[in-house]
Amino acid sequence: MKPKLIIDNIAFSIQQIGGISVVWYEILERLLKDDRFDVRYMEFGDARDNYYRKLLEVPEERQIREGGHTAFKIKRYINPCLKESGPFIFHSSYYRTARNTNAINFTTVHDFVYERSGDNDLRTKVHIWQQKNAVMNSEVIVCISENTKRDLLSFYRDVDESKVHVVYNGVSDDYKVIDPNDDNKLPFKRGSYCIFVGGRPAYKNFTLAVDSVAATGYNLVVVGPKLTQIEEQMLDVKLGKHRYVSMSKVPNEDLNILYNGAFCLLYLSSYEGFGIPCIEAQKAGCPVIAYNGSSIPEVVADRDSLITCLGVDEVLKKIKRLENMDLRMDLITGGVKFAEKFSWDNTYNNLTSLYLDAINSRGL
Repeated sequence: MKPKLIIDNIAFSIQQIGGISVVWYEILERLLKDDRFDVRYMEFGDARDNYYRKLLEVPEERQIREGGHTAFKIKRYINPCLKESGPFIFHSSYYRTARNTNAINFTTVHDFVYERSGDNDLRTKVHIWQQKNAVMNSEVIVCISENTKRDLLSFYRDVDESKVHVVYNGVSDDYKVIDPNDDNKLPFKRGSYCIFVGGRPAYKNFTLAVDSVAATGYNLVVVGPKLTQIEEQMLDVKLGKHRYVSMSKVPNEDLNILYNGAFCLLYLSSYEGFGIPCIEAQKAGCPVIAYNGSSIPEVVADRDSLITCLGVDEVLKKIKRLENMDLRMDLITGGVKFAEKFSWDNTYNNLTSLYLDAINSRGL
């Protein structure tokens, strides 16, 4: 008899695009082809509006549709009760556990941004409560980096460390070094711009990136959510309209081209659970300047490219260093090689090994 898995796709209903959706898509894309398991997938509401869910073909007969009259805003916080006669693994994409004695609950923890924020609003409180509840009621806890594992054991001192496993995220094979014949797709001349990728909450230190670029002759490419009016005004003042471009919903292929043409990725976030753009950039032959904190030392090959102080002068020193072409080529070669180990196949194989270990521990 095949091991039974119930996979909770609720993250696809919570967000239309985002890091968790990327991780979940890559896992499901492989799980749908893996005949070692008897898998069913829980979905709620308009999951198909999610960009990554649209790329998956989940057979109707393998879906468990969550419905009823309970509003989704409430339902997403309710742990499902599943009527299963034998042991099964329940793995949620976003901090739910199955209320069933036969369930072997898995929880993936990405980061502790909310806990570290110091915010005291309702949304933060609810998230912290839900994440902790999932962790404390899971047999297996998956962390996406050693840093996230350290944070977890610090915040939840009652957790048995033997339950906690590190499974690194992967990075798409769409990111690679390419021939420079795609320069016509670049917004600026090759090597004349720095790139900033991702969201821009305060801890990402976007303003520091802008100030650093403003002090150089480089341009700036911003990839992520649409700029706010305040951000546009700041960029207009500090760089001028001709020295920056902003792009949203950039496909992997186009982002790969942008990485290939960039002087460097500026990733100055003061806290990360993993830091996928750092690996993407290195796979694409783009040097990385990042902050030496949280998980970042785990995902950047060259420690000397990391700043230890969040200041313009520190960033400028690293930019100047990258202008040494011999050193730059060595860093690109080392970065490409380093990034090879972060594959989604490795992520999937490590995760399914934990599934099988958990099933075997039940004597099945």
